[in-house]
Amino acid sequence: MNKSILALSIAASLALAGCGNDAKVENKVSYEDHIVKSLEADTKIKFDVLTAPILPTFLAMDSTDGTLSTEGSVGDENYSTDLSDPLTALGKTDGWSVSQPIVLPFNGKLDAASALNAFHLIETTSPLAGTPQLIKVLKRGIKEDYMLVPGDGNITIFPNSPLNPKSNYMFALTDSLLDNGGEPVGMSESYAALKTTVKPPSSDLISAQKVTHAIEATIAAVESIDPNSIIYSSWFTTASVGDVLDTTKAIIAQTIGTVQAGGKAEDILKGEANPNNVDLSTLYQMNISEVTDIELFFNNNATLRALVGDDQATLGALAKDYNDNGIKIYTGTVSLPNFLNSNTEGEAWKKTPWQSAVPSLAKISNVMTNGSDADKAAVQASLDGIDIAKLLAGDSAEFIKLIGLKVTLADGSQLDEERLVTQYSPLPQIQSVDQVPVLMILPPNATPGAVVYQHGITSVKETAYLFGAQHIDAAVDNSLAPKAIVAIDHPLHGERALEDGTVTTGATADVYMNLEYLNVARDNIRQSIIDDLGVRTSLTVMAMSGLPTFPSLNVADVSFFGHSLGAITGIGTYRLGNDNMGIPEADAMFNFTSGAFANPGGGIPSLLLESKTFGPTIKHSLMLGAEDAAYLGACGSAEDGAACFTTFYDSLDETTQAKVDGTFTAFAYAAQTVLDTVDPYNLGRDVEGPVYVMQAANDSVIPNQTAKYGIIGGTEPLTKQLGLKDLTQYTSGEVAHIARFNIDSKAQHSTVIGPQLVDGEGNAIDPVTAKAATNEAQLQVATFSANAGQGVVVGNDTLIK
Repeated sequence: MNKSILALSIAASLALAGCGNDAKVENKVSYEDHIVKSLEADTKIKFDVLTAPILPTFLAMDSTDGTLSTEGSVGDENYSTDLSDPLTALGKTDGWSVSQPIVLPFNGKLDAASALNAFHLIETTSPLAGTPQLIKVLKRGIKEDYMLVPGDGNITIFPNSPLNPKSNYMFALTDSLLDNGGEPVGMSESYAALKTTVKPPSSDLISAQKVTHAIEATIAAVESIDPNSIIYSSWFTTASVGDVLDTTKAIIAQTIGTVQAGGKAEDILKGEANPNNVDLSTLYQMNISEVTDIELFFNNNATLRALVGDDQATLGALAKDYNDNGIKIYTGTVSLPNFLNSNTEGEAWKKTPWQSAVPSLAKISNVMTNGSDADKAAVQASLDGIDIAKLLAGDSAEFIKLIGLKVTLADGSQLDEERLVTQYSPLPQIQSVDQVPVLMILPPNATPGAVVYQHGITSVKETAYLFGAQHIDAAVDNSLAPKAIVAIDHPLHGERALEDGTVTTGATADVYMNLEYLNVARDNIRQSIIDDLGVRTSLTVMAMSGLPTFPSLNVADVSFFGHSLGAITGIGTYRLGNDNMGIPEADAMFNFTSGAFANPGGGIPSLLLESKTFGPTIKHSLMLGAEDAAYLGACGSAEDGAACFTTFYDSLDETTQAKVDGTFTAFAYAAQTVLDTVDPYNLGRDVEGPVYVMQAANDSVIPNQTAKYGIIGGTEPLTKQLGLKDLTQYTSGEVAHIARFNIDSKAQHSTVIGPQLVDGEGNAIDPVTAKAATNEAQLQVATFSANAGQGVVVGNDTLIK
């Protein structure tokens, strides 16, 4: 990660939408009297169209491909594709964050009380599509749409819930805002150039000026305010959330349907959609066989032995529990599409995000609207047989025809060589079909339902063996039919290591959570979401195959259970699986009956930065990437980077600490914007179906609630988006509740997997207490799943709040 993280004000990297990069704002205009008066104010908003833009803003949108232009605009000389730069990573997203705050800076101190009614925020149609139409006036308040927090020299607006994706928002600030001397706050010279009705000082600003006039007129009319009182306004478009996942699922369904009808997967996923021409004939097939000697299997399983600290007594007891209860184990592989680059040469796996299987609709539209006659003809020729008007209007039949096509311009160059995956090109290329190792734990009851389990970061699928028998026992003890447990590793975990051995472990969490290349980190999460949906789909595909050697399962009753990272990605999987397409046969391949999520969290960047476990390591990595001389001298060669960072940070004075924290906050803004589309905080409100969440008080891995680098991070903000009640309030019916294990329970981050004998501070926990917390957590998850989300058993309510 390069040093531009330290300057993530975005400053000189902005390319103005509709403005040339050489636009200059100089005071050569005879402004209107109200503007002149505002410019004379001692305290002004800090806004400069080139060097100090305020985010989010329409001034940093790339009209050629619909993405942000923080890396420049496509075709510009300085356009960047270096994804290790957070600014470039940010520029590959298709809109501004739906969750991040708006921060308005000033050159002096403010009267806080006056700020409360000086800010206005509305949702509208696009001002570029004619006169903007009002959709909603957003209200300020704890139980309303946003909170406004005045500071000494700034005002911060925090959305209480994610803004609507792919939507347009306008905001304005008026001169009813006073400084600490009681005088109206004024506008900046840059904003004056946009606000004035006089021709701006640079012709490059004409389009931005027109948009500003539309913004002011719209807000003034809606809020009944004097447009002359507005000292700053802007408009921004939010990014898509979940569109890529939704499209990928839909095309998976289309592909499976094609195969079932006698066709081939290649009939859909052709050309550029399958650039390596991999064999797709085995997709979603599961090939497993029964373990004949469980005790021997456990003894010879190096991964399981490591999980239990190579303790033979524990392995023996575990095997006995399985054998005594008639539990079977199956192992093998499931054939899943891999959209990630797994090439180790040049660390391509680390640097390459998903690539689009379709050319960008935004780029096609741009050429057909603004391109030369020759380029228009070339695009039309490339899209022969496709109704372009219908395609651009969102016709799904025309979109399917687009899959795999390569569109060229008149000079023979590819229209969309970069192949960004966005809402305008929302289907990834298949890079390979992987035979992913899978395990199944089968209870003795006839035709059980199933639970797709996903483990946490740095962990492995074999953790299922640690609790599998307990889950089955808990269901049986409560007169419920237990379910089979099916599990695979996350990408880049466990048996899914790369060919050179690269894999995510406790010492290498950044292999998966790749914050050096944020777009790849996002797509690792996408792959996890799609993989677990693929496991669920394969269960139905195998049931339909009638293969006699495959265990008989009730595939109409498949639950999900995820822990930690598996819960974070699992919320995406669960939402995606239960987002019905209106075709019962297709929906049956994807639907889950319940979703259990132990220790999840949203606001991924802030929760990572504030994690006691991972935070210091991540901060160390960011400081190294920032190329700070003092830090490199102190910690550049440190063996324990996390400890060195903590020591270094603690040695700084408050002013310097604040600067360092500002760096992390800026990084979190960029990272959250990139990850917004897969973050469970944003996906959570669209989840359908029963939900159970477990939280451990003061979780040392995933915080209950973040505060320093963002307020949407952790479990609690996510719980609000999921609409959950406290489990102590549950009586009967569909579960939509959170079990908040209290401090006295001594529950830890991984209590749901097994007893934890040490807390997050390294203090010993009494084994009896640790076991009681694990028993309760496993009882709740197991009975919730066995009840298909229509009930949950609480054994000891003193452990939960």
